[in-house]
Amino acid sequence: MKKVLMIFAVTSLMISCGGEEKKEEKKDNTENKEEAKAPAVMLRGADFDTSAVMSPNEMIAKMEGLDSLEGIVLRTEINECCQKKGCWMTLNMGDGNPDMRVWFKDYDFFVPLDASGTPVVVAGKAFIDTVSIADQKHILEDANASAEEIAAITEPKVELGFEATGVYLYGYNGEEAEGNEKK
Repeated sequence: MKKVLMIFAVTSLMISCGGEEKKEEKKDNTENKEEAKAPAVMLRGADFDTSAVMSPNEMIAKMEGLDSLEGIVLRTEINECCQKKGCWMTLNMGDGNPDMRVWFKDYDFFVPLDASGTPVVVAGKAFIDTVSIADQKHILEDANASAEEIAAITEPKVELGFEATGVYLYGYNGEEAEGNEKK
C-alpha cells in the first residue's frame, strides 16, 4: 500500500510540474507574439528628445514671419520618399497646407524607400527655401516623375523646408534597400 501511495504521489508531482512548464512555455510564446506585434521604432540620424513634440499647425504658427526656426520636434506622417536613395522625404503638414520637404543634415542618413505613410517624429531646423529649377527637376527625377512633369518646371519655387538631424519612424516594418542604412 505504501508503494502505491508513493507511486501515486510521485506521479502527481511529475504531472503538476510538467503542467507548470507548459504554462511557462505558453506564457513565453504569448510574450514573443506580443513583441512581434508591437510596432517597430526605427531611428535615423542622431537621437533626440521627443517630449516637446509639436503638430504641423503649431510649427507653422511658430514660423510666422520668420525665415528659419531651430530646435523643432515635429510629429506627422511621410507622404513621399526619394525613390533613388531615400535622401529626402515630404511630410504631411495637414489642413490643406502644402507638404514640407525634409533633407537630412550633411546627407548623413536616409529613410527607407518604401516608408511613405509611416508616422514620424523629426528633429531639426525649419526654414523658408527657394528651390531652383534644376533642384526641382532633380527632385522629380528622384521621385520617378514623367518627362512631361519634369519639363513643366520653369521657375524657382518658394516652400517650407526642413533640415533633419534625426528621424524616428513608428511602425515601419518594411524591407530596407541595400545601401539605405545610416552611413
